[in-house]
Amino acid sequence: MPGFRHDDNLEPNQDWGHAEERSSAGRTSEPRQPWRQLRRRGALGAAAAAGAITASLLACLAIPASASGNPNPWAGAQVGLTYPVYQPQTVLALHRSSFRLIECGPGQDESVFASYGTAYAPISNFGKTVGFSMAEGYPYICANPGVAKQVGVWKVAIPYGTVSVRVSVYCDPAQFKDCITASGVKNGYVLEWAQPYRATAFFKKQTQMFMDTSRLTLPQALNVVAGVRPVM
Repeated sequence: MPGFRHDDNLEPNQDWGHAEERSSAGRTSEPRQPWRQLRRRGALGAAAAAGAITASLLACLAIPASASGNPNPWAGAQVGLTYPVYQPQTVLALHRSSFRLIECGPGQDESVFASYGTAYAPISNFGKTVGFSMAEGYPYICANPGVAKQVGVWKVAIPYGTVSVRVSVYCDPAQFKDCITASGVKNGYVLEWAQPYRATAFFKKQTQMFMDTSRLTLPQALNVVAGVRPVM
């Protein structure tokens, strides 16, 4: 599909340029910790649905979309945040089911969380119905996703150039050997990337982005990434 490079037959051991065989470490359940530090810590013992997404992240997303008083909650959130806020414009005909700002501690900007579709409310829907969640923040995102195995890096075209998207698949550590790219349709994909610097806005802060999916293909998920746009 246009806008990104993908290979639906990619196996974890294939060498295909930018793809990397690397497991993303499990995250702890400690709140308000830097995203990059969370990725290096030990595996979670408890997870929901597909054995992957954690209750802390789902709790952030299980807030009605009407919680924001602004007709466009992303635009309303941008008013109080010092990093660029991005809104998904390609949503695969899914309705927004939640939106929330999460506090990250004294002196830190809040993180933005939203979900689409029916996969996150109730939690038991994850892996059974279609949906995706998206989170963003700077310098890190205040949430703890579940255990996932990285299966590659995809280049995605956006209006300001390209972004390198780290793609992982939710898998129990005991199943890592059998966890391949195609497993993400059933288990859920995790996509992580940084939006490019914007030279004239927000002191060149590079917003960190996270997305996970339920019952979506990887091309569908990458299309959502390609459709993310700044609200200002």
